[in-house]
Amino acid sequence: KHAKQCEAKRRAAKHRANQAFYAEKRALLQHADNKGLKRVNEHKHAAAANVRTLLKRAFPGVKFSVRKGACYGSLAVQWTDGPTVDQVQAITDRFKLGKFDSMDDSYTYVRSAFTALYGGADYITTTRDKSDAFIAQGIEALWAKYPGNAAKVAKPTVEEFRRGETFKLMLPGIKDSVQNLLHNVMWHLPAQ
Repeated sequence: KHAKQCEAKRRAAKHRANQAFYAEKRALLQHADNKGLKRVNEHKHAAAANVRTLLKRAFPGVKFSVRKGACYGSLAVQWTDGPTVDQVQAITDRFKLGKFDSMDDSYTYVRSAFTALYGGADYITTTRDKSDAFIAQGIEALWAKYPGNAAKVAKPTVEEFRRGETFKLMLPGIKDSVQNLLHNVMWHLPAQ
């Protein structure tokens, strides 16, 4: 009798979860932000096409490359300057099918109405390339962030940064190289 009650509760909970899942799918289909997105059953590479569409909408004028990644079930997103990695990942994270747990070397899939409709990928890498003008902007931002520490240090050139020579350059009172400080500043710096 107890086993039958437990099984009935499990079935009822599964039924409620399915109902909520399908209600969420219906809501997503009606949501204005999702208009024009390709559906999984209509397009073989829906995830890549939809990531490209949403990035183009969010950041007009920035050219994004969205391709199948080197690993099975992955996408690689690349762009120059433009938005920060965090801004792009706010869009691409919607397409993740799950998450990797490095503690036990496992991948856990998460059921999502969004990815069921519009596709997804196991892994999504984002790479923001930097133009010379953007690196120069980053150097200026770093010197503005630490005016006292940088007062007696000559600003490096873009070429010195690209060659890695700024790994040897330190700002007084800061225990990190200018190379690492610049990478940190540029990570959070939107291009102008």
